Amino acid sequence: MKEEEYSVEYHEKLIQNFLQSNQRIMDILRENKITQIKITHNEMNKQCKQLSFTILNAYFKHLYMKKEDESNKLESLENAKIILLLFYFIEENITEHLPHFFTHHLFAFEKKLDEERWFIYMNCLYLVGSYVNPTNYYFFLENYFKNVKENNQKNVTLTCLYILDKICMGTIETYKDIRRKGLTRDGIHSSFVLVLEKIIGLFFGVINGAQHVERYLLILQIIHTILSSECAYERLDEKHITQLVILLYIIFNKVKNVRENLTKGKDKICLNRNFYLPVDVLDIHFYITRIKKIKNFEQLDMSQEQININVGSEILYKIFSLSDDNINQKTAILQILPDEFLYNSHYVYFLIQYIIKRQTFFYDQSFSIFLCKIMIKLFNLNQNKKNITKVVLYNEELALYDVHQERRDKNAKQVKHVFLEYACTIFLLFIFKNVNIYEPFSNVVETCKVVLHLLTEVKNPYSFLFFIKRTSLVSKLCDILECREAKSIFFCKHVLNDLHINYEKYMNNDGDIKYLDHINIGKKIGLRKQVNTEVDILFYFVSTCIYLIYYKSLACLSVLLKDQAEEIGHLKIHEAFRILFDGTEKRVLQILKIKEQGSYTISNLYKKTIEDMLLEKNNFSELFS
Repeated sequence: MKEEEYSVEYHEKLIQNFLQSNQRIMDILRENKITQIKITHNEMNKQCKQLSFTILNAYFKHLYMKKEDESNKLESLENAKIILLLFYFIEENITEHLPHFFTHHLFAFEKKLDEERWFIYMNCLYLVGSYVNPTNYYFFLENYFKNVKENNQKNVTLTCLYILDKICMGTIETYKDIRRKGLTRDGIHSSFVLVLEKIIGLFFGVINGAQHVERYLLILQIIHTILSSECAYERLDEKHITQLVILLYIIFNKVKNVRENLTKGKDKICLNRNFYLPVDVLDIHFYITRIKKIKNFEQLDMSQEQININVGSEILYKIFSLSDDNINQKTAILQILPDEFLYNSHYVYFLIQYIIKRQTFFYDQSFSIFLCKIMIKLFNLNQNKKNITKVVLYNEELALYDVHQERRDKNAKQVKHVFLEYACTIFLLFIFKNVNIYEPFSNVVETCKVVLHLLTEVKNPYSFLFFIKRTSLVSKLCDILECREAKSIFFCKHVLNDLHINYEKYMNNDGDIKYLDHINIGKKIGLRKQVNTEVDILFYFVSTCIYLIYYKSLACLSVLLKDQAEEIGHLKIHEAFRILFDGTEKRVLQILKIKEQGSYTISNLYKKTIEDMLLEKNNFSELFS
């Protein structure tokens, strides 16, 4: 704006012309009993703001009483111009009008805007960023993010992200202009830095939601805006820059399949009827170049699948917490962490702390799957073979010297033994809670699937043998198979469920509960068939776990005996097998023999194989050659 435009005469003439040229504004002034407008030199700024504030307050009420006619483009354009002009005059007092303005904005962006009106709204957002305290505009936008209705969630989220980008741009550019004029030597306002930190946390919440490419691109646009100005990102501390890097990893992995199509032969990306982004937001080298200028991030390389910067253990804990219940996102974070993280005691400690602090640990099925993935990653890393052999084959407790040796440099790239024990203990807690006949049948089956997945995916033979030994998993599973009351308990559960739903059927004339013998015979038969089916399925899953454990243990033992041939060359594979399982093979055969007399056809499929494997003392190494 030119310097003469700041004069009293300019403001006075502008407001007088504006008021006299708009009949609706004159009506609003009359309704609010504003009869005289006098602007003096000393009172100019104050009166301009006060008058504009009154007009805008009344004007928003007018817009809501009379819904804007979208078909009348001239009227819509006039409304936008009035809002922009009043925003210019009231400056920081815009804050009180933000809820109305954002709501009006969301409504306006539902329809296609012409170019002139679009630019007016962008200027309004720029002024919000210029005049309003960042914590205030973020407060209102955050409420829109959190309280949006599900059926309109996508549109509102996209609009709010777009608004946030333009407002942040207004804040940053205004600061740069003030700094350029020499009016300040301080850094950008600390409240804006606080908002940036909150925005980064908000982004994790946004990508937790539905998988929409538009969301990822808008988040990239805001990060692009932040990293485009050194005055913005230089105030962020190391942990928040690290979170930004992890966000970039996750988002670029999500858009890698559409990235080329979005940028091919284009200079802009159209997200919807009103939102346009430059193709630069998908230029990964821009982000890398900017972040590498920051201390401790000079070696950043995003061409690899795994992150190559230092991620503090507390940051890792924070990121998992920000991911809420989105298991896919936590898994994605886990995948970009290099193996070295899980060799570090601090990281594993915080992972375990995160797991234990989760109040849903024992009954959240999706979280248990995530836990399973952590354990698989941990078990598949390099292990201290010597220590594991002592435990598996000789039933020894590790001496203090053995534990101390783990700290030596030569053993640095090996998982600490204590964390293998922790992982096994956590798994046992999960098993005890979820794989028992007192749990709902669906929970038991789903948990068995998780156990099978874990048993299948652990590839390191030493880890697998230690896990089986430490948890005594076969014995725990045998306890389930040997429970003679399984059918009775499942039957009672079904009756109790039916009793809860059809209570009146079980009442006699005196109001007492009838005996279960009075249940309809047909109902009894139906329940018994259902119970038999459920117990069959349970037996199938549990016995399959045992079968897999036995066969995979033989494969793992053959590897161990081959590796440790010099130390334990005298030991045969079937002898090592008996040491590992401590005689449970006879117990398993007895269970199979009993179950074979019932309706459990699955046992017949491999009973003979197990008998051969356990009793005939074959050399099983040929099975795995």
